Amino acid sequence: MLHDARNPLNAISIHVEILEEKLRKSGTSASVDSNLRAIRAQLLAVDEILKSYAEFIRPRQVGEGQFSLSKIVEDAVKLLGHECRRKNVEISAALEPSRSARSPDCSSVPPLVLTLLLRSLDRAPSGSKIKVTVSAENSDEVVVVTQGGPEVERGSHDPALEALCGLCGGRPIRREGASGVAFPGIQPS
Repeated sequence: MLHDARNPLNAISIHVEILEEKLRKSGTSASVDSNLRAIRAQLLAVDEILKSYAEFIRPRQVGEGQFSLSKIVEDAVKLLGHECRRKNVEISAALEPSRSARSPDCSSVPPLVLTLLLRSLDRAPSGSKIKVTVSAENSDEVVVVTQGGPEVERGSHDPALEALCGLCGGRPIRREGASGVAFPGIQPS
């Protein structure tokens, strides 16, 4: 999918370069040059978003079947920055240095974390705040998303989230005003 999205961007970039060359030969105004620079900047911005997403979904194992939950959450929060600004929702993260967590399928963890954050962002009214915490609880690594601001309806059952939890060995957590996922932690030796 990322490859399919980047192909048209590359084609547009090539056509912008060709157009720029043709306009340069015929003489262009400052406003046309400004428009071409803006088009190029926007193409680069979209390309950077796609690169960030590609990096995010790539498994970051710290050992066989192990991952850093803090790093995945940190990257997910960065990835959603534009969407949060667009919706006027503030997102903050409190990330304890995470011990390693275990998963039979580490590649399923980033989509799970992203789904958890997107659920909260979709329900968040403009001007609200979302807080994401990663901490160790007992022998688990836990990510919890708390939504502040005006009270919104919170779903109690999310089949997509539960299916992703099943793939990566996490278990859903529901708390007053918050939801999250716990993963089996690995105690440092």
